[in-house]
Amino acid sequence: MIEAKGLTKRFGKKLVLDGIDCKVENGSVTLLLGRNGVGKTTLFHLLQGMVPADGGTVRMGGRDPFAEPEKVKASLGWLPEQDALYEGWRVGAFLDHVGAFYPTWDPAEARRLTAKFGLDPKAKISTLNRGARRKLSLILAMAHKAGLFLLDEPLSGLDPLFREEILLSLIEAIQEGGGTFLIASHFAEELETLATHALILKGGRVVAQGSVDGLKAAYGELRLKAGEPVPPGVEVLKETSLGDERLLAVKKSPDSPARLANALSLTELFKVLA
Repeated sequence: MIEAKGLTKRFGKKLVLDGIDCKVENGSVTLLLGRNGVGKTTLFHLLQGMVPADGGTVRMGGRDPFAEPEKVKASLGWLPEQDALYEGWRVGAFLDHVGAFYPTWDPAEARRLTAKFGLDPKAKISTLNRGARRKLSLILAMAHKAGLFLLDEPLSGLDPLFREEILLSLIEAIQEGGGTFLIASHFAEELETLATHALILKGGRVVAQGSVDGLKAAYGELRLKAGEPVPPGVEVLKETSLGDERLLAVKKSPDSPARLANALSLTELFKVLA
């Protein structure tokens, strides 16, 4: 499980994370949604103990990454937004080299994923296209069977064809390998089918979190006639006029009598909240 309480981070006078409280349940695939620059990568760096927090606590599989950074890193699969690859190396040799640093590295799994993703072990990394490089980085994250995985913008910078290839590779890796995943992205629509849970960031804070089913039960659309009052227990997030009707995007409390016309998808919820 991944858990943060009151997590705060400043860079100079800029408050990037403002008291983040979040929990990623064991075995879940949680989307961390937020616009560019909202603090998703900073949160990932704090979760790994790569930079110090200014306040709050973090636990990664029960460990404090600031007190035990090496143990946390050894138990973590990490896909950074920018690929960190050795250009002059060949794919197979590079994987063997990286694997030597991880006690849980599985060479057979690395070879299996290399073949499954269609990569040539003898190919020089410098010759790989953007999609192949992203697949190689995904193998680095997955092949030591860490149990906890942080994937930062896995589809970022890819054209539609490569995004589809990486998405299919990611789906296969999750289905076959299991584990607990926190995936940061602003591509909510393409990753929504993967998710069991979601976290949405805005202004350095968590503005929504929970299971996909729970979020869909709480957030939705409500149609009201012009002048009709909003039912109790309903918070209006966005309003659109439709002639003599109003279409409201709302958050409904569990005890509200309001009946939602439609649940909001994660993509729609992201657009409304972020």
